[in-house]
Amino acid sequence: MTDPTGLGPALPARPRGMPDGVDPTLPDGAFAATFECAACGAWAMRLVVRTKGPAEELGGEPAFLRGTAWLELESGLGGASFRMTDEGAPPDSAFVDRTAILAAIGEGTPEAIYRVDLELVPNWCPRCPAVYCRDHWRTWEVFDPDFPAWHEETRGSCPNGHERMLSD
Repeated sequence: MTDPTGLGPALPARPRGMPDGVDPTLPDGAFAATFECAACGAWAMRLVVRTKGPAEELGGEPAFLRGTAWLELESGLGGASFRMTDEGAPPDSAFVDRTAILAAIGEGTPEAIYRVDLELVPNWCPRCPAVYCRDHWRTWEVFDPDFPAWHEETRGSCPNGHERMLSD
């Protein structure tokens, strides 16, 4: 079994949570895990593993980041890009441990991805457990009480009233 990304350990063939075939909207060497809303069946979020950073695809990536693998979160609750590293992810960083996240995506469940980093699956409620689209989350921003301009985090509650941090 070969690794479609060229990034390391091979993934199982067509892991659960990943679409069949190749998504024509993704660049060569990229693949995605897509999750639907448990309430309405609509698209809720997608994690995309890319062999090139977003700017590198356009020819503008800084030299020290060229050839780096990236994990991108696309979600109605927000998006983010994380650089994947083999050294383990430092706490509070924009890095994701490549081996851990590829294994979690290979499991094909939001729970496995949540165990690696809860911010990678903001649409997943671990208490339900279910994924919900943006229309089914009630969200709010939390600001530092001593410095009101400082954004602390985004929080939300699922349709069943379970509250969690969605991003910080």
